[in-house]
Amino acid sequence: MRFVFGVNYEFQSFKLGNATRVQQFTFLALLIVVHHLVFFSVEIFSFANVLLILKKVFSIGLATLVLCLLFSSLFSVSKE
Repeated sequence: MRFVFGVNYEFQSFKLGNATRVQQFTFLALLIVVHHLVFFSVEIFSFANVLLILKKVFSIGLATLVLCLLFSSLFSVSKE
């Protein structure tokens, strides 16, 4: 969390809606890549298929990131 939001990050007062678009994108991208890496590593469960795991992580991760960004922009409250 400090990598994305900086040194002044406070856990108690954190809201993703208050972050900039770049911070939101970076945070979502890191969460998605880590989640998919763990998920597909457990699913395939073989170090012989590392390239297959990485291919799945980046292809499906990119599609997931695009969908997350579309949904977040669709359901976001516009600030005046």
